[in-house]
Amino acid sequence: MKKSAVIGNPISHSLSPLIHQTIARALGVSLFGYEAVELSVELSPHTLPETLSPWVETVRTNREWLGFNVTSPFKEQIMPLLDELSPEVRMIGAVNCVRRLQHLDDVKLIGSNTDVIGIERTIELNKINLEGKNVFIFGAGGAAKAVNFVCGKLGARTVVIQNRDSMRAKKLADDFSNLYPNTTFCAPESFDGFESLEFQLVVNATSPKNTAFQLINRLQVVDTILAFDLTYTTHQTEFLLAARRRRFRCINGLDMLIDQAVASWNVWLPDQIIDRARIRVEVVSALGRHVQIARQFQRSIFLTGFMGSGKSTIGRMIASELNMPFFDTDQLIEQREGKSVAELYRERGEEHFRALESRLISELVRESHSVISLGGGSLTHLESLEKILASGLLIYLRMTAATLEKRLSHEQTNRPLLAGMTLKDRRKKIDELLITRKPAYDRAKWAIDCDSFTTEETVKAVLSTIVKEETVGSV
Repeated sequence: MKKSAVIGNPISHSLSPLIHQTIARALGVSLFGYEAVELSVELSPHTLPETLSPWVETVRTNREWLGFNVTSPFKEQIMPLLDELSPEVRMIGAVNCVRRLQHLDDVKLIGSNTDVIGIERTIELNKINLEGKNVFIFGAGGAAKAVNFVCGKLGARTVVIQNRDSMRAKKLADDFSNLYPNTTFCAPESFDGFESLEFQLVVNATSPKNTAFQLINRLQVVDTILAFDLTYTTHQTEFLLAARRRRFRCINGLDMLIDQAVASWNVWLPDQIIDRARIRVEVVSALGRHVQIARQFQRSIFLTGFMGSGKSTIGRMIASELNMPFFDTDQLIEQREGKSVAELYRERGEEHFRALESRLISELVRESHSVISLGGGSLTHLESLEKILASGLLIYLRMTAATLEKRLSHEQTNRPLLAGMTLKDRRKKIDELLITRKPAYDRAKWAIDCDSFTTEETVKAVLSTIVKEETVGSV
């Protein structure tokens, strides 16, 4: 049997056992056990807890262990007990993942930091470009170190650190100023000199019980400001509530939690091929209650994507799962006009069809609790796009041109924009349309990469996305 665990204090709330058991099943790792282990904490953060060293030694002497995860408050304290540290750990000064590596009788415990991967991936998923931008961080512990590392790596201009222990925050700023001299890291005792800065990202790297977020009300921000709470809970934290009052775009730590967990398996089993996208879907589904939570979602769900991406099939399945009405814009237009989309294109042209589509969308946005499959080019009408974004949740089912070409080549239906084309011309047209529509598709709140997904897996991914939207809330 293979074993792993997460150590911390407190730890009883941890979702890590559920997440890692799910990943193990997805990877085909049988007889795997993962538990949450709560170790005692010393009053001084600089004193090694008496229970930490003996526990680490039990891992060292038992070949069943793959390794383990580390969370607060042990991310820094565990470092002296390890044999090797990854380059990221040496720069950051915090460990959240340990690999047990054995060759004959030689055993090494190697510390890594997968928080960095989780944070960077979350920023990427939410389309935030930090280069030359300003970031505000609450906290100065192990998780905050990983955030600072990512900010420096991604070229942030200024990083302002706020922590109740001002000396700890100042040391953190000094350490990262040396590591990334092109980024200004600072921990001011007063915020007065920084009120003119516009922030792109504000991060909470403190306890979810923290309520000291008054500075959020003084931040000058850009329109695309993202508030990122590293904690994942199914309720609103004080940080996210404060951010929502400022109408910031808000996310919790679910994406980070999943990505750093997947990265832990990359550390423990470096030769294992891991499909990150598929595992993300499996994990979110396993977190449970995805249908129950999704059914609480009161806005309409709009599915967009290129022709052949499966919007109609996926939309029907989602609507059935959530007991919501389903509308397909192409089919509704065909029913009303008594002609197929191909006939309308051929007889009246694309401009006429888009006008019909736009009027229909104006009606559908008044539906408060429906699943709506949009035509592949409907978002090119800017007024329709704005109405959709204002009234519901827009999800983009994203596929590459190669996948779309393969799927469309197997269809018998006549797609008017591709009708009569050779395979070469069809691929060229698909590429052109994807480029033309990309700015509109990029406006979607969420994008799901569906290339490798079955229909059922795409449905899971959409439901998981609704869960994330519902548990964080929208602004």
